[in-house]
Amino acid sequence: MASAAQVSKDNQAFEHLQWLCPKDQQVLYRAECNAALKEEKRLLTEMENAMLAHQRAMGHCQVVSETDRTWFTLDVQDSHAKHVQLLATMLQELQESAMPIPEGDLGDTIFGNIYSSYAQTAQVTARAAAGLSERTVPVQAMRSSARSALGLGGATGATGPATSAESFPAAADAASSSQAASNAAA
Repeated sequence: MASAAQVSKDNQAFEHLQWLCPKDQQVLYRAECNAALKEEKRLLTEMENAMLAHQRAMGHCQVVSETDRTWFTLDVQDSHAKHVQLLATMLQELQESAMPIPEGDLGDTIFGNIYSSYAQTAQVTARAAAGLSERTVPVQAMRSSARSALGLGGATGATGPATSAESFPAAADAASSSQAASNAAA
């Protein structure tokens, strides 16, 4: 029976699926099933290779012990034989209880990867947005204090940018000389 912490952890692992419609969830499921079957096939091949490696090691032990009678290798050979038998039993059980291949398109693997990436990105974005909305009040306070420190009226309640001539004297001088030039030309 799974503990409450394990169930909570499992639910968090699949939270991103909420961002997919049921049809896309099915495509992702088929892609994950195909990936698991592919991994199992790879594992079966590795188990067969491990059995062959143990059998080769047993053969080498036999040859070495025949050429050097003082070197006792029966215990090592027995250990290899037990591992071969154990691997053969596991291999046989896995092959007999093969999983059914889910029906789907050839593109399920590709679309499954795309949908998984999309859903995980949406989940991370939602978490980040929730974190930002929690920080709105401190950010507004920082904005106000920064505007105040720059003399832009953050503490006095002004919310817009400073536009008066006393805030930007150089701009006021340029505007008045431009206006004087226009009047002189007229």
